[in-house]
Amino acid sequence: MLSEFLKNAEPLRICIRSYKHQNIDIICYSPEYYKKHWEVFKGKKYNQKLKDEEFYDKLDLYLFTQKVSELLIIVYLLDKKQIYPNMFQLNKFLGRNISHFSATFKEVKKLCALDILKLEPGTKRRERIVLLNKDVVRIYGDDEFRQMLLNEWNKGAKKYTKIRRESLIKEREEMEKKIERMKKGRRIKDDKEILVEN
Repeated sequence: MLSEFLKNAEPLRICIRSYKHQNIDIICYSPEYYKKHWEVFKGKKYNQKLKDEEFYDKLDLYLFTQKVSELLIIVYLLDKKQIYPNMFQLNKFLGRNISHFSATFKEVKKLCALDILKLEPGTKRRERIVLLNKDVVRIYGDDEFRQMLLNEWNKGAKKYTKIRRESLIKEREEMEKKIERMKKGRRIKDDKEILVEN
């Protein structure tokens, strides 16, 4: 219910606006989240504290990066099925081969610095489990959020929201099928499935 959404107290809340286009938007974050994480985007040559608005813009832009948003959507959808990939598997789900592993690890490391993800301890980097940091972040599928609205809105709003929600569910299902193809070591290029070599 929408009332439950409003009561949730995670420091950061983000929403998947489109599975097809892999768009993620910030819903809100707490003043404490900003204070703790603004330095992630400070940069080596920038010593001044980022203003709240600057932090929002940089976080929003970072989450808009395609591979970052795709990574988060994959982790989110797998988490809903209680599947927790390790770094090597996540790299594979992203359609990358072993030569791109360092790029995946770099993205995960930054998302960990933002407390959006967390890594379970492990001796080998590629075997470490990647998890959503649910103490800090809550990710909503836009279809979930709109279902809450459907439960409370009037009929006119319900009709529009129902159509949009059905479209988003279809996009989510396509994304889940893509993840399954990645799980089997295949990806799509120019409408053809090709084997991913690791």
